[in-house]
Formats: sequence, C-alpha cells, structure tokens
Amino acid sequence: FPSHDRCQPGSVLQVVSASNSSRSTASTQTWTSVVSASITPTSSSSKILILGHVHCGNGSVSNSVGLRIYRDSTVIGSGTGTVDCHAADNLQGGISWMTVSIPAHFLDSPATTSSISYSLRAASWEGILVVNSSNNDSNSFGSGNAYGTCQIVLMEIAA
Repeated sequence: FPSHDRCQPGSVLQVVSASNSSRSTASTQTWTSVVSASITPTSSSSKILILGHVHCGNGSVSNSVGLRIYRDSTVIGSGTGTVDCHAADNLQGGISWMTVSIPAHFLDSPATTSSISYSLRAASWEGILVVNSSNNDSNSFGSGNAYGTCQIVLMEIAA
C-alpha cells in the first residue's frame, strides 16, 4: 500500500494474533480463557476486528458449549439471556469423543489508545469442557477424536 492510503477508512493498521494448541479441561459452567492477545490502537477512533475460534470437546455426556469474547474483563458481542454468549454449539450423543470448533467474529469500538487484552473464553453446561481435544484423548482419527488449535486474530481498522 502507498503510505497515503494507510489511514483511509477501512485500512488495516496492524494485526496481532495468538494461538493455543494445549489440551486442557475446565469445570462445568466456568468461563475459561482459552486464547488471548493484546493490541494497542494507534487512534481512539479505530475499530478492532476480532476473529478466531475455539476447538473443544465434551466430557463424556451430551452437553452444550459456548464461547464469549472479552475486552479485558468485559463481555462483548454476546446475546442477551440467561446464558449470554457470542456463539454456542451442542455436542449430543452422551459419548466422550465429540469435538466442535466454534467461530468468533466481532467489530469492537474500544475508543482508546491504551493496550487492550481480548480473550476467547469457553464453558460447558454439563460435564467438563475439554479444550483442543475430547475426553477420549486419543490421537486416533478412527476413534472420532479430533485434536485442534484455538486462535484469535486482532486487526486495527482505521475509522
């Protein structure tokens, strides 16, 4: 890009990303940070585009898993209801090998030039949450288990 185009509205000013490929577990109905990254906007009028996904599995029972996006300690981009979350999926069947990848995408207006930490957090409604694997913890694709990686990408967009 020519230098004079860098500050045009819609231009990407910077990109930050992080990933997590470690297998971990969390208690039922506990919003657990899965992957996070920090960005310092160059202008208070900039928007931050958050993209990413969490890969998780069930803890040997049929359950639902949800995803929240946090700006520092504040939930953003979620629905309103008893369990507000950005996205959710159901793992049905009562078996221990099911996995799912839940997408995250939200355009935030933080109105600051201070460093901001964004995180993707996941929770299960029944049984344990298993991040980047399933409760079966088998590397055999034939077992139905699928290992994965969670990722977050932050893009500063000129306003």
